[in-house]
Order: sequence, then structure tokens, then C-alpha cells
Amino acid sequence: MIESKKGLQPHEIRVVEERTELMDKITKLHKFMNSDFYKTLNEVSHNHFEEQEKAMKSYADVLLKRIN
Repeated sequence: MIESKKGLQPHEIRVVEERTELMDKITKLHKFMNSDFYKTLNEVSHNHFEEQEKAMKSYADVLLKRIN
């Protein structure tokens, strides 16, 4: 991952920032999915959260490709 934004164009900086924010959201989702409350949810809800996680990871991968 890019450690410095120096020398990047404004649109490139936005992509880096967007991925950083997305990775933070993925981390928070993982924390939630490991919570006691999550365990009380039904299978349909679990499937939705897993689908969301997969989509978020896929999007993060695309953003990383754009960065590199």
C-alpha cells in the first residue's frame, strides 16, 4: 500500500483515501461479525453480512489495483 501521498494527483489521493476509509469499515464489520450480538442473528442476516463483506473486499481490491 502507498505510505505517502506525496506526488500523487488529486484523483489518486481520493482513491487512496477512499480505500483507507473502506478498509476501516471492513475492520469494523469484522469486529461486529465476531460479536455476541451477531451470533444471535438468523442465518439470512449472516448471509447478508457475508455478502456485504465479500463485496467490500472486492471493491477494496479494485481500489488497490487503481492505486498501484
